[in-house]
Amino acid sequence: MGSNTELFGQLASINYSTRAVSNWASAGNVQFIPISLCPGLDGQLGSGLLAQVAPSIPALQSALAQSSYSATDILGIVQTGQTLNVYVN
Repeated sequence: MGSNTELFGQLASINYSTRAVSNWASAGNVQFIPISLCPGLDGQLGSGLLAQVAPSIPALQSALAQSSYSATDILGIVQTGQTLNVYVN
């Protein structure tokens, strides 16, 4: 996926406000959505911030422990109801 795709634009425009991030702690489900980025584009997303925040989200920590992904693979998180849609590389 390149920087000119619609999905990249959506991931780059996610609002990671303190309120949004604090709401993630109440999520009960995690869905991993694998995507492939062109090399170097992950730095244009919130991936560094997300890797730092991930340990404070119980459902995400549990899901990561049971998957082949790590916090550094996270490219974006969008909450829909009680589900965290986690975009991973």
